[in-house]
Amino acid sequence: MKNLFYIVFSVISALSVYAGNRLHIIDDGDKSPVVAATVFSRSGNIIGITDEEGVLTGCADGDCPLTIRCVGYAPEVCERPTGIVALSPAVYDLAELTVIPAQRPVLKMLCHIREINTGSTITDTILHFNEHMAHFYLPVEKVKKFNVPSTPFVRTSRHYLRHADARGDSVSCPEYDDVVSLMKVIGMETGNVEESDRIRSGANTDTIRGKHGLSKICRKTESIYLENADYLADKKGHCFSPVIFKLLGLAMDLNELRASLAYRVNDSGTYSPADLLYATWSVRITGKGKWFKKAFNSQSPVEMNGYYEIYPVDFEYITVEEAKEEATGSAPLVEFRRSPSVLPLPPAIQSLVDRCDALKKGIAD
Repeated sequence: MKNLFYIVFSVISALSVYAGNRLHIIDDGDKSPVVAATVFSRSGNIIGITDEEGVLTGCADGDCPLTIRCVGYAPEVCERPTGIVALSPAVYDLAELTVIPAQRPVLKMLCHIREINTGSTITDTILHFNEHMAHFYLPVEKVKKFNVPSTPFVRTSRHYLRHADARGDSVSCPEYDDVVSLMKVIGMETGNVEESDRIRSGANTDTIRGKHGLSKICRKTESIYLENADYLADKKGHCFSPVIFKLLGLAMDLNELRASLAYRVNDSGTYSPADLLYATWSVRITGKGKWFKKAFNSQSPVEMNGYYEIYPVDFEYITVEEAKEEATGSAPLVEFRRSPSVLPLPPAIQSLVDRCDALKKGIAD
């Protein structure tokens, strides 16, 4: 149960009571709304993501300056909790792709993953930042009996934690080797992504509606193709409650599960996982089970958020046998590597890393 405490405390989200402020995020070029932009407070807490109108409410003066991040755009800092903010397109280093060798139908993709979890209880505020090197094993053609999950297989990790309460704040570099991560909620597309007919006909954007909201938003520029997918758009009330967790006393509502992906543009209009520049995931959960309430000594549900950035740094095509062996057996540690597409960290996260690095240096000295 120790692991549950780590999970819950590292991902609980702080909710603002200032719902009157309205932040509107738009594209600097065509002034269209920017959907699923993630907004961080000055302390690094995840405030929320913009809706299908590019709007986020609930930011307060004390949250500023705000940091705004969205796939396909350069990060932006906003000094006020209300008004219109225009995001400019990001510039990417577009590397050449590798041709698939025969008899090697599985793409082994090495990625640098950033995991940001923020939250608070009545008395405590916690900011948890993790960096991982992880492999994805993705079939690029139809493969029989290939049951390797499309979720990340973590090889190397770094952990940074800031804990603040009435007495002040402290930082640490915990070793959570055995902790269960919400990263198991995220994954990668295993097949090809196709441009819609409207995009192929020359439109810059296209939207696909689900049963209860926008399911997918597509956007194409000269250099990148963007897709934002809302995996709960077909769920009633925009909510999914896994039964298995309820049986374990971990009843929860999954209220947000959204992925944004940026691909290199090509003439074919078809994009494989090897075309991916980077991706983000946003996850929001309401924990209602007895173990969540026990962890916080609370009778109320617990709101939790997670934000993930995934940067591919290496691609290799391997056989099905090699993929199964690596996925089920022990794999060697992987050194940290960075993609040319990597974005600068939000200021509060960079401050946490700097403080932890100084702490480790002090201990070493």
